Amino acid sequence: MVVVEDPEAGYMANDKISPDMMKTQRTVDAKRYSFETFFDLSGFTNSGNQQTVEVLSAASAISRQDALDLALDEKWSGSEAGINALEHAINKDPSAIGSESAELRRFEDRIVHFDGFARKDSANALDYLYWRTAVGQGPDPDALAEKVEQHEELAAAQESALIAGAAPLRISSRYMGSLKPPWETSTGSDVEARAGRSGGVKFRAGGEDLTTLRAMEAGSLDSQGRRWVWAGQRLPCLTIFSDPIQSFTSAPFRQSDHPHSTHYIDQARLASDHQLKPNYFNRSDLMKHVVSTQMIRAPDGLPTN
Repeated sequence: MVVVEDPEAGYMANDKISPDMMKTQRTVDAKRYSFETFFDLSGFTNSGNQQTVEVLSAASAISRQDALDLALDEKWSGSEAGINALEHAINKDPSAIGSESAELRRFEDRIVHFDGFARKDSANALDYLYWRTAVGQGPDPDALAEKVEQHEELAAAQESALIAGAAPLRISSRYMGSLKPPWETSTGSDVEARAGRSGGVKFRAGGEDLTTLRAMEAGSLDSQGRRWVWAGQRLPCLTIFSDPIQSFTSAPFRQSDHPHSTHYIDQARLASDHQLKPNYFNRSDLMKHVVSTQMIRAPDGLPTN
């Protein structure tokens, strides 16, 4: 019910957050609206919206490719804070890792140099995921995660916990970077081959969600060591109000319920390839892509309009 028109900032973003958090500057005041109109808690936001506002507020212009990249962004929110905290802990006490094996030091180095993007083929993303999961199982992970997120100085025990998060991997080679990412799917069947693998998968590490703007969600490991994406970005849509209008979308969770249909899971490949397809707003554009037509006539006696 809150109306914001032509914001001075040149942008606004709303990803299930309160109306006063759509821009860096909070120009919407909840006190000016009734409860029923504002319909949210003032100041409520989430990592996805924070990430969008961060990108939009720092940009002087957005190209079509920039917009597509943002719509399909696969960066784990807050990853820089965790990476920086680990690097700081290592540099602060180099002796803490001096006795570690070369393999473990390489593992930690890959985390420190991880770019934060949960790409489907990123081995560093897998390293980061397992490290964060191990830290989330350590002592008081919620307090540690909050301090890292707020960029606060960590206690010595908390810095040790960050370094110790890699310790269990010393004895478990299946966790190392040579392993395929946990969202890998095999091409053992035609359906799997058409679907491909997915990036941007979110996970829960301790009491914290590692999420992306795509927020693809995978289940537990199956008997073959694969995780199957079952939820997330169901119908992304990018619309550019140019003349003519440009619009792009995909429906990765199938257009048809018939496994033998060419439209059963064809758009899942778009999600795997980090792409959207164009929509057709004008009839002349649509008719170039028609595969079949079906005429439905109303029975005699029923209105036709």
